[in-house]
Amino acid sequence: MEEVARHAGVSPATVSRVLNDRGKCSAATRERVLAAIRDLGYVANPAARSLAQGKTGSLGLLLPAVGTDFISSFLQFVAGAATDEGYDLLIALRSEGSQRRMLGRHNTDGVLVFGSAMGEPGLRLLSSEGFPALLLYRSSPEGLSLPSVLIDNEAGVRAAVDHLIEAHGRRRIAFLRGRAGSEDAARREAAYRASLAHHGIPVEPELCRGGLSAE
Repeated sequence: MEEVARHAGVSPATVSRVLNDRGKCSAATRERVLAAIRDLGYVANPAARSLAQGKTGSLGLLLPAVGTDFISSFLQFVAGAATDEGYDLLIALRSEGSQRRMLGRHNTDGVLVFGSAMGEPGLRLLSSEGFPALLLYRSSPEGLSLPSVLIDNEAGVRAAVDHLIEAHGRRRIAFLRGRAGSEDAARREAAYRASLAHHGIPVEPELCRGGLSAE
C-alpha cells in the first residue's frame, strides 16, 4: 500500500480510503490512486485488510444437505445477494468440524443456518456469544431470540385444502407428511387436519403418508 501511495503522491490513508470506498476523496485523487494500482499491478491482501478492519468480508451458510432443485435455486439467490453486498459466501454441510471451522469472528462475519443444519446446542452457543446469525426455514428454539425467516406453512396448506374442498368438492384429500421430525412437516400436517376439521371432514389415516419429501 505504501508503494501505491508513493507512486500516486498521496498518503497510505488515502489509498486505504480508495480501496475500501470510505471517507471523502476527490475524483482526481481517486483516479490517481487507481492509476497507480493499475501501473503497479497491486492486489490487496485480504487477510491484512480483514485484520485491520476487524471484518472478514465473508458470510457462512450451513446446510443440512445439497442436491435438491430447491437448494440449488436457494444457493444461487443467496450467493448473488452476498456478492451484491460485497461478501464472499462460505458453504458447509452439517457436521461439527465444518461448524467449528466456519464459526468465529476470525472466519466469518455472520452465519445463515438453513433448517436443521445446526442442532439446538450450537444455536444456544451462537446466541450466548452474540455472534450474528439468521435462521432460515426454522424458528428460534424456546428461550432464544435468534431472528428467523419462515414460510407460512399453515396458511399455504389451509389455502390448498380449502380450495380442493370449496372449489372442487373434494372430501378425500391425501397428505404427504414429509420427513419425520421436520418442523415444516409438522406445521403442514396440523394445518391439513385443521382445514378438514373446519369443514367437518374426518381425517382418514390411510390418506396420510410420511417420508415422501425431497426437501
